[in-house]
Amino acid sequence: MGASNLARGQYALVQALEKFGSVSRNDILVALGPGRGYCARGGFLNVRYDPVHDCGILSAAEARAKTTGIQTVALFMDIGNDIMYGFSGEEILTRLNAMVDRLKLLKARVWVTPIPVDMENDVDEKTFNILRNLFFPNSSISYDQARRAVLLINGELKNLSGERLSLIPDLNKFCGMDKIHYHLWKSNHVWTLIAQCLLGEGGAAVRVGKIDSGISLGYNLLQRCLCDILGVKENPRNSF
Repeated sequence: MGASNLARGQYALVQALEKFGSVSRNDILVALGPGRGYCARGGFLNVRYDPVHDCGILSAAEARAKTTGIQTVALFMDIGNDIMYGFSGEEILTRLNAMVDRLKLLKARVWVTPIPVDMENDVDEKTFNILRNLFFPNSSISYDQARRAVLLINGELKNLSGERLSLIPDLNKFCGMDKIHYHLWKSNHVWTLIAQCLLGEGGAAVRVGKIDSGISLGYNLLQRCLCDILGVKENPRNSF
C-alpha cells in the first residue's frame, strides 16, 4: 500500500518477490497511485483514488487469508500525503492503527516505511513551499503544520515498532532532489531492502539492480497513462 514511490517501484519489487521467494504475482494485492492518501481521496491531474483505508484491499486480504491459509505480509509506504490534504498527525495515526489492528487479527507481519522527508535538516520553509505548490497546489498546509505532523507520525511509528509492526528506517538517504521521491539511481537499494524484509530469511539473496528500477519507472508511467489517465486499459484485479 502506498502512493507515488510505491507506484514507481512496484514492478521491480514484484519481480524481486517472485524471483527470490515462493510468491506468485496473483498473491500480491496493491493499492497505490501518485498522490494517493490513506485517509483522503487524492491523486494527480484528473485522476482520483479512493483512500487506501476504504478501497477494499483489507477485506480482500482477510478473505484470501481465510480461504488460502497463506501468511499475510503487509507493507505501508508513502504515508505522508494525507498531511498535505489537511489531516492531522493524530488523525493519520488513528487510521493507520485501525488498519494494523485488522491485519494483526490475521497474524500478519506488518512493515512500515516512515515518512522519508527530513523536515529538520533537508527541507526548510522555502523548499517546502516550492514542493507544496508543485505537488499539492490546492493545499494550504503551512511548513510548521507539516513539520509537526511528520515528527509526530515518525516518532509514534518508532514507539510502535517491535511486536506490533516493524520499521524500514533510514530510507531518506535514498531520496532525490525533491526530498520526497527516491532517486532513480538509488531506488534499487530501497527495493532490495524492502524485498528482503518482506521475504524474511529467504530474502537474503535479493538484489534489485539500477536497470530494474529504470524499467519499473517506465512500466509505472505506462500503466498510469493507459489505466488511470486514458482509461483504455483496466488495472489488474488485484489492484484497488
